[in-house]
Amino acid sequence: TETAIWLDADDIAPWTYTIDYETATWTDGHQYFIRTRVLDEADNWSDPGGVGVAFTYDITKPLSGVTSPQDNTYVNSLTQITGTSTDEKSGVDYVKVLITQDPYGSPLYWDGSAWSPSADNWQPTTLQNPPKGDLSEDWSYDVLKSSHLTSGTRYKVQSRVWDEAGNAQDIGYKIEFIADFDEPSTSISWPVEGGTYTVTFSSFVGTANDNEGYVTKVEFSLQNLKTSKYYQSGGGWLLSQDWVSISTATLPDWSYTRPVLTSDCTYQFVVRAWDSAGNMEITYSSITFTYDETGPSSEVTIPADGALLNNLTQIEGTSYDETAGVETVELYIHDFIQGRYWNGTQFVSTTTVQWVPADDTTWKYTGITQSDWIANGDTQYRIRCRAIDKVGNYGLLGATHTFTFDVTEPESRIKNPTPDGVHLNALSSIDGTAFDATAGIDKIYLRIKRNSDGYTWAGSSFTAEDSWVLTTELTPDATEWTYTSLPAWVSGSSYTLNVRAIDFSTNWETDFTTMTFVWDTTGPETVITTPEKVSPFTPLYWLDQINGTANDATGEVQKVELRIQRTSDGYYWNGSTWTSSAIWFDPGNISWFYNIGTSGALKMMSNMLLR
Repeated sequence: TETAIWLDADDIAPWTYTIDYETATWTDGHQYFIRTRVLDEADNWSDPGGVGVAFTYDITKPLSGVTSPQDNTYVNSLTQITGTSTDEKSGVDYVKVLITQDPYGSPLYWDGSAWSPSADNWQPTTLQNPPKGDLSEDWSYDVLKSSHLTSGTRYKVQSRVWDEAGNAQDIGYKIEFIADFDEPSTSISWPVEGGTYTVTFSSFVGTANDNEGYVTKVEFSLQNLKTSKYYQSGGGWLLSQDWVSISTATLPDWSYTRPVLTSDCTYQFVVRAWDSAGNMEITYSSITFTYDETGPSSEVTIPADGALLNNLTQIEGTSYDETAGVETVELYIHDFIQGRYWNGTQFVSTTTVQWVPADDTTWKYTGITQSDWIANGDTQYRIRCRAIDKVGNYGLLGATHTFTFDVTEPESRIKNPTPDGVHLNALSSIDGTAFDATAGIDKIYLRIKRNSDGYTWAGSSFTAEDSWVLTTELTPDATEWTYTSLPAWVSGSSYTLNVRAIDFSTNWETDFTTMTFVWDTTGPETVITTPEKVSPFTPLYWLDQINGTANDATGEVQKVELRIQRTSDGYYWNGSTWTSSAIWFDPGNISWFYNIGTSGALKMMSNMLLR
């Protein structure tokens, strides 16, 4: 009511007044003022004046909460627990906290200095804005530290506030956190430590884990150790280190597409992770690897380019790779004249290059034998090689080596002197021809043997040793040859000539040419037997045939000639008449005779000279 009502108290000293219906009398949150007066025995009332007691009626429970740590978080450091509290009526009196370790396992409770099994361990907090009584009060608890927590363990924090009216907050509000002092861990599964990789290496791959919480961030640093530059988040390379983020979408597995790398350089790849408690991995995962997209070099050394061969037992070469090292060497052997490739077992007609592996990386190839070369015939070949390194890079082809394989003997002949057994009295040079279809004639050698003693001409004298002299001239096309440094021939001596050739493939002619001749500078002798030579002249009245003999000490008489001269006038018989011209005519035989005929022309002459 709005009218002031004085109510009778019970008793006098002390007095009381009982409220029968509290909820009907008092209204929560309202302020009240109580005054008293007293009546004495003379019916005098005391003057109450303004003296009395004011109070607020408060039956609403205050509220409090924890602001740090946050609920359902991971904590890697703890220096204090903080929170708030409110009371809208009478104001906050004090706040307490109950801290439970392992609340869902084997719970223990913080008693202010240690963990206790007693659940009644509410610890007083400190109000941040004393004195008490404000409608809102922040509070903190500084006694529990990180050192009191066990990593990987769950903790529950409950706060409870009391207001000035003595109302206490219902127990129930809580936050929970997990202590996590352990750093996360990462691993790099690709590439591996010390490995060498080429263009097929596409991504960095690994894992990231955390024992207590979960990984929130993964990042890497990539340094070119040759240039000291680091890969940057936005691309490019600088001397300043940068940490590049890796997607966590597929954790615990992670991958990152590698950036463009420089061949023949070594890199250091470092990865680290952050966990849900804010712990950063300190013991980084780190590997070094080498990137190599440069192929090895290789060359053929045997046979030499342009070689002319008649024997080849193995093909040889070199190979080199600075970074990864050579894994294998391949080569091809191409008979480009006949259009054939060696396939490792035989020559086949194909236009497709046939690569065969070398025996080793030093390198040599023994997979083709002398009989294989011979079976394929005299021809020309091209050989090229290539090397592959240990990460699969193919090198550029080595230089082409072209060579000729030729096992056919050259041929040579003597064309002067001829024929075999000829008698000579003049010889300014010995001449001949030569031929080789494939490699070509290199040199021609001549042997001149004196048959009387078997000595051979050494270029300046005859010697007992078997001597062959090099021909003095060979035409540019090597088809004709000449030898002019001849010995002093001895008349009546027989000589044997042999000629043999060697071609540019070092094939010697074995079935060489032989030619013999007789040196003959002594003339033959002839004798007239009829008519007989008499002195003084004996007259002849008839002569129908002239007879005689001819012989040669060295060889055979080839021809006899006869001349008849009339001494009276010096005229010569020409077979039918006399003429002033000297006439030699062939009697037509060697052991010889000459039929004069029946003309009787000679019988009338008195003096004649026969030769």
